[in-house]
Amino acid sequence: MYASRMEWEYKDSALDGNPVTTTTSGKDFAQQFADAWATPTPEGLVALLHPDVTLLQPHLPPIHGKQAAL
Repeated sequence: MYASRMEWEYKDSALDGNPVTTTTSGKDFAQQFADAWATPTPEGLVALLHPDVTLLQPHLPPIHGKQAAL
C-alpha cells in the first residue's frame, strides 16, 4: 500500500550534484500539474517549479530560480 505522502530524493549530475529532498502528496501534485496544463499560463507552469530550479534549454543559457523563469 502507498502512503498518502511520498518522500523522494534524486541526484542530478547535470546540476550541482546536491541531492534534493521533498515531501509532497503525489495526488496533490498530479492535480496541480493537470490544472496548470488545462489552462496553461507562464505563471501557472512556473508555480509547479521549486524555488531553486535550474532550467536547461538547447541554445539558451541556464535559467536559475523561479523568478527568472517568468
